[in-house]
Amino acid sequence: CISHGIEGGMENTIEMQKLAVASGYFPLFRYHPEEGFYLDSKADFDLYEEFLMKQNRYAMLKVVNPIEMNELLQKNKDYAIKTYNYYKSLAKEEN
Repeated sequence: CISHGIEGGMENTIEMQKLAVASGYFPLFRYHPEEGFYLDSKADFDLYEEFLMKQNRYAMLKVVNPIEMNELLQKNKDYAIKTYNYYKSLAKEEN
């Protein structure tokens, strides 16, 4: 999507996907009805803003809404942390 705009172009999509997972933006999990829910990724939320700022849709906040940018990014991060912790509470430990 042109509005998402990945920094460096489409050739960086794999790195962006890795950063999305590492930053906690996109947790990796799996579920099997008989085995339960497993959270397969760990989140380093210190990387969260770095991930967001590599996309036009978030970086444009500096231009469109610089006054509220930090508050909006923090709300986004807080929601991601809340979601990750919820998934973590559901997860079974690996054997």
